Amino acid sequence: MKSSPNSTRALNSLRKENQALRKTQNKKLSDKLEEILNHFKIHMSQSLHNHLRAEESKTQTPQASTTQASLTQPPQSKTPNTKASTVPITLKNPADWTKTQNFLLKHNLTVTNTKKHNSGISFSPNSSNDHHQITRILKSNKIEYYTFTLQEDRKLSFIIKGLDSHMEIEEIHNEIEALGFNAEQTHFYRLGNYKKVFNMVKVLLPQSQANFQKVKHLLNLPVIKNCQKPIFHKCAEPHSYKECQKSGDRPAKCSNCGGPHPANYFPCPKNPNFTLQTEAKQKQTLFNKKVQPGTSFAAKTANFPNSATTPKPANPIQALKPTPVTTAVTETPTAPKSPPTPPT
Repeated sequence: MKSSPNSTRALNSLRKENQALRKTQNKKLSDKLEEILNHFKIHMSQSLHNHLRAEESKTQTPQASTTQASLTQPPQSKTPNTKASTVPITLKNPADWTKTQNFLLKHNLTVTNTKKHNSGISFSPNSSNDHHQITRILKSNKIEYYTFTLQEDRKLSFIIKGLDSHMEIEEIHNEIEALGFNAEQTHFYRLGNYKKVFNMVKVLLPQSQANFQKVKHLLNLPVIKNCQKPIFHKCAEPHSYKECQKSGDRPAKCSNCGGPHPANYFPCPKNPNFTLQTEAKQKQTLFNKKVQPGTSFAAKTANFPNSATTPKPANPIQALKPTPVTTAVTETPTAPKSPPTPPT
């Protein structure tokens, strides 16, 4: 039995579709296997790197001797900071994670605490040096990320009072540099998003130059400086949240007014927003006191003179105008006309 040409065409098309489907499936399978192989290579390289670093640390640490002389020796100074960095780095775009892994593998860098969350993919470098190197790599390759400043990289912030906002900020910066301080930023202080410039200068200095507090004159003018220190809002003491030892039974203390409440308590008398709100409420209360309930407007204005009945005061301009003279015209009655006589 011979097959029709239409059936042979249909069979050929089905065979071609089947072959194309097999090719796509094989390509997807090969891509998946290649991805798994790359992850396996990265994992093995990271584990090998960690093992080599652990072996190097073991060989560098001196063995403890049991002699009496070694016990009497003072303890040696610790090595520089090599502990794991607690500041994570988060990639905003998860699609950049594979590219970042390749860069880490290329520079022999390892990370820990890798997590996937709504903000992206976060990971923690092993040390502060690794943190700096990874951020430089991400910046140079234009990979979007965000992180926080390390503790050793934070700067001292000084607020200088006693200068005028009309002065040149470059002259103030050069004066600070001439005194031997490395000012990274020098600008006039602005409060929040306000465009108003205050007569205060903000200066950022390294942590090693805390002696800037002893400077009493700039541009031959006496100045006052306030160094911003962290003050916990519940106990008004200069320490961070983790270092606070206040128990729950002890009442809080405000760093602004000294009252028994936290510094972020809205009804604090030193809060300017609460002061404005209190003044508005006082004005509303005074207005409400003037309004007498149960009294209508008509009853309240009954004793006032009515504008419709009271004569209006004479207008002096109207009085100067000449008054028109009116003359009465009398009409004399005329006799009625007689009807015409008919012709004879």
